[in-house]
Amino acid sequence: MAELIDFLTYGGGEELAHRIVGSNPRTPRARSTYVAGPQPVRHNECEQWLIDNGQQHRGWLALDDEALIFPKGSTTLYLVSSKTGLTDADADAIIKRITSEQQ
Repeated sequence: MAELIDFLTYGGGEELAHRIVGSNPRTPRARSTYVAGPQPVRHNECEQWLIDNGQQHRGWLALDDEALIFPKGSTTLYLVSSKTGLTDADADAIIKRITSEQQ
């Protein structure tokens, strides 16, 4: 978590560090269970983390490389490339997005 915060605040944005509050564990997925179509598994994991940590009324943004595990058109997802990972341009866009939501 410290490495992620350092990356996101490198070169500016230190005032946002306190807004990064954690990461959710991955929920094991049963391979033998057939579920038709994509399911918002990660979105549900994030919401459960918020509930478990008393933060359910707080705004949040997930950084992930899998759009299909979030509801279509999710406003709580920032999609990163699985090929490049989180880039400096992503960090800048995330900071801009978070600060614009504060206003």
